[in-house]
This record gives sequence, structure tokens and C-alpha cells, in this order.
Amino acid sequence: MEKITPHEPQSHYQKYYDLIPPGEIIKILQNQQQAVVQFFQSVSDEKALYRYAPGKWSIKELFGHIIDSERIFSYRALCIGRHEKNPLPGWDQDDYIHNANFDDQSVTELVNQFVIARMGFIALYQSFTTEAIQNVGIANNHHLSPRLIARILAGHAAHHLNILQERYHITIPGTYTD
Repeated sequence: MEKITPHEPQSHYQKYYDLIPPGEIIKILQNQQQAVVQFFQSVSDEKALYRYAPGKWSIKELFGHIIDSERIFSYRALCIGRHEKNPLPGWDQDDYIHNANFDDQSVTELVNQFVIARMGFIALYQSFTTEAIQNVGIANNHHLSPRLIARILAGHAAHHLNILQERYHITIPGTYTD
């Protein structure tokens, strides 16, 4: 496993980081994108409204949360990669879900948004210099680098796909962690 370097302190995002095996992160992100798209394209709009318990997110809302996270972590990577000196704020995922209309969007629309967000992150990451990838900044009171964010992003998506399998009892074929 790629180790966190001394200038990249371990954070509460470690659980996501640890879900992703060692390897070239761009390839991992691209392979995961394909797996996520393939899975969500197989879910009907009706089935995507399913909630495993009252008050829990629907499948569409869970997917929307993954998309929001892609966007937010992309922004964080951009800021940190460009040496932003100001700490970046956190965000309340439940407020974002509450103020979104994911259940009113088609699965196809959500898939398209995910692809655009993921491809945008990959393009941004590939544009960074070696130095920029290792810059450390503060986001949500945690020290992060774009290098860590890339692995966290993949791990975050994997975490929520695991939840789909464990709590929603949906089988996701193939691998989405490498």
C-alpha cells in the first residue's frame, strides 16, 4: 500500500484511502468509473427510488452523494494543488441531499453527471505537476494533498458501493476498487 508521507497526516478519510489497493491511481479511477457506470445503468429509475429503511437515502440519493463528493473533492484538489493558503470548509452531506432533487432525476442523468465529474477530476489530476500533487492544504480541518484526495475519492465511491451491497442487498458485479 502506498503510505501516507510525513507531510500528509493521517485523517478521518483513512477508511476510504484503505479501501483502494496499491496501483496507478488514474487507472484505478478509470476502471472504477466504468464499473460504477455499468452498475447504475442496470438500475431502473423505479428501483433507484428504493430506501432500505425510512429516513435513509434512496439509491438515487446515494448516487447523488457520490457525485457531490466527486465535485467537492475535485475543488479541494484544485485549491490545494494551486497552493491555497486558506482552509477550505466542510459540508453537511445530509443538507446537500435535502436540498437536491436526485430522486426527480433519471438514472441516466445521474450517470452522465458522475462521468463528467470523474473525468473532470482525472483531467485535473493529470494536469498537476509532481509538486502540486504533493501540496498539503487544509479542508474540513484535515490536512490533505491532491495525491491523497485521488485515493480518497476512489475509496469514497467504493465505500458507498459496499453500502449498496450490504444495506440495500444489491449485488454489484465485478470489481470497483482497482
